[in-house]
Amino acid sequence: MIIRVARTNLGAVSLILVIAALLHGCTGQAEPTEVPQFPLQTRVQPMDTVTASAETSTPAPPTATSAPPQKTPTRSPTLTTTEMEFTVADMLSNNGGCDLPCLWGFIPGETDTASVLHFSSRLGWGYDIYENATGEVIYTGRDLETPPMSIRLAFYAKKEVLEAISFTVTHPEFGGREKWLAIEGILEQLGRPDQIWVSIHTVGEMSMELVDQPGYSFYLFYNEPLILLHYYGFAHRTDDTYSICLPNNEREQTTMEGIAVYSGSDELRATPTGIMLPFGRFTGKYSIEEAFSLSIDDFYGQVLSQQTPTCFRTPENIWE
Repeated sequence: MIIRVARTNLGAVSLILVIAALLHGCTGQAEPTEVPQFPLQTRVQPMDTVTASAETSTPAPPTATSAPPQKTPTRSPTLTTTEMEFTVADMLSNNGGCDLPCLWGFIPGETDTASVLHFSSRLGWGYDIYENATGEVIYTGRDLETPPMSIRLAFYAKKEVLEAISFTVTHPEFGGREKWLAIEGILEQLGRPDQIWVSIHTVGEMSMELVDQPGYSFYLFYNEPLILLHYYGFAHRTDDTYSICLPNNEREQTTMEGIAVYSGSDELRATPTGIMLPFGRFTGKYSIEEAFSLSIDDFYGQVLSQQTPTCFRTPENIWE
């Protein structure tokens, strides 16, 4: 049973839990999948924000700290909506000025939970905290109007230090502003993936009950640093195949709905299931070789050499 232990003005948990539920129907063949169980304990974590003034400055991204963790965020002015949107747009454009596995200034294995609470309160987003016997998960996020998108972050922590981060962006024009999250941007940053997994969700809610437009999940996994990227959207059916078109830096695309990035510390099990375990279920069903008859090396070269969105076809019958 899930207990809401800290109220927010957004209900930040809802989208993340919906995504996890939507992906529940498929399981990976590489390893047994597991559903995290959180026997939660109630802890009320008050919001600590004050009204923004006209002179409020844009906050710097959170940084790792060696100071003793604090249980409550430091009191500081909350940004206005305009200031918050400007800050978020800037951080989306360059990942807050840091490189993966750092996400928006949060570093698995280094950043403390007090930095998360302070950052969330500063933006005026609010947060939810869930606890179990081994740690806690902090959820925060916001639906934005300019540009229209949804942003969700989740942080798994042990002993007040982050062990894993989940960062999700849902944006109808994905791939323009957030170039560091586009496929070739990731490959340029991190190089050749260690594993690539694919799922076509022909049943369940992600299929939208449309045979010709089922949902898809496309995963890139890196062992070191420990990172999993989950691109998701809707595939297109033509004759007896499904096609998946992934975003690139050059133009908008319409088949992808968003991306989730999972970043973990060395304490986590270095598998797709291990890094996702605090947040949801890994749903990769077939390797890229099985799904597209394409090697990882060929995928890597093909994506970096193309100037148009990268599209792949997979036989319909293997997903029945």
